[in-house]
Amino acid sequence: MQEDQKSGKVHQGSTTDVEETSYVSPEYSSSELESEITAEDFHRARSTSVSKGGFAEVNYTSWDHEETDWSIDWVNSHTPVTTYEIDGQLQLRDQDKRTIKPDVTSLRKAVNEDRNTSSTKIGGHIASIHLKNFKKFRRFQLDAGAKNILTGRNNAGKSSILDALRVTHDVLRFVSRRVPELTEFEGKSCVGFTLPTTALKIPITNITWNYSDNPASVRISLRNGSQFVIILHPDHPIKAYLLTEGPLPRTTAAFQRQFPLSLVVVPTLGPVDEREYYLTDKTISSSENTRTAHRHLRNILIRRTEREFHEFSKNVSAAWPDISLDRPKVIGNGEPLEMMFFEDGIPREIFWSGFGLQVWMQMVLQFMRGSDRAVLVLDEPDIYLHPDLQVRMMDFASQRFGQIFVATHSSAIINLANADEVIIISAKEGAAIRAA
Repeated sequence: MQEDQKSGKVHQGSTTDVEETSYVSPEYSSSELESEITAEDFHRARSTSVSKGGFAEVNYTSWDHEETDWSIDWVNSHTPVTTYEIDGQLQLRDQDKRTIKPDVTSLRKAVNEDRNTSSTKIGGHIASIHLKNFKKFRRFQLDAGAKNILTGRNNAGKSSILDALRVTHDVLRFVSRRVPELTEFEGKSCVGFTLPTTALKIPITNITWNYSDNPASVRISLRNGSQFVIILHPDHPIKAYLLTEGPLPRTTAAFQRQFPLSLVVVPTLGPVDEREYYLTDKTISSSENTRTAHRHLRNILIRRTEREFHEFSKNVSAAWPDISLDRPKVIGNGEPLEMMFFEDGIPREIFWSGFGLQVWMQMVLQFMRGSDRAVLVLDEPDIYLHPDLQVRMMDFASQRFGQIFVATHSSAIINLANADEVIIISAKEGAAIRAA
């Protein structure tokens, strides 16, 4: 990174180094560069119709309310109160049965809807991962919990497990836009898909165990009972099958209901670029969650709403109380984007900050994609981060995600976890052993 800065080379979304000859990055065509736009024109353009390819502003409503004391003393004798018996059936107090005709059906419907929502969230979490002939593993099984801290010796297979989840993420992203095909797998009727190997963002040349001629397989089982099986070989198209006890999905929406896995795979994080030019929406949307995302941090953040940027800034400052952030700005025609942070009131460009702060900002931005339905996939997050930040990061991730898979050697992260959350990986044994 330092050598690139000294040589004056600019990295703008390509892995190829190109000598800088002018203020316009030579790695993009003129149609991709829009740095002549003013900041005011940019934010005005964001509010254009989505149908025209613009960015729509989100209007948030502030709900003002008064705090109410809902203690049992507040409920008087004329207020109907719903209670639950041991069998889970809705009941009313005896005096309420005499005074009103309860709409027990509506109450039961509301409770069932809440239970179904909770069940959907948990049902979309991973129950187990089975690998066969995949990368480091001839055979491997991991029974997953809510938090899975993968550790072990170097080259033990931790990254292979996360690669299996990356493969699943890429395949699901591809099939989410395809209509399922009726087929058969393992003697059962099911739906399936055929994908090109180019659908994967990881190399497929070494996807099979010891370069075996036999295909590799990744089997992800969800808590709702559905299984997604992916068959891979570098010389053949990818095959994917959904095995479910329910009706076979015939549409993309039905497929997503049957297999509601939402994976958030955090890409490789790294230092920001010294010079970052304003690029098109298409360029940024296709790269903001990939391994080149760190090169486009200012471009990504300038597209966030005021509320989103405020939440981002607040979460960054939680780890650095003396630091505040400014939104990125388009300074002028042909000039790179600028994003300033203030430390003890002194302004600095984010490129001048330490790598720890740069990586923390990117991690916060990725974690903002989370929800209690989502599953986080994170590889060696302790790089660049002080142990205190590693602890804060895991706490932040636990608040944002319903399920977590993290590969790490960090003693701070491992010591923070419960014993049954720490999983020791051994490729030689083909085993995942919980520390408990």
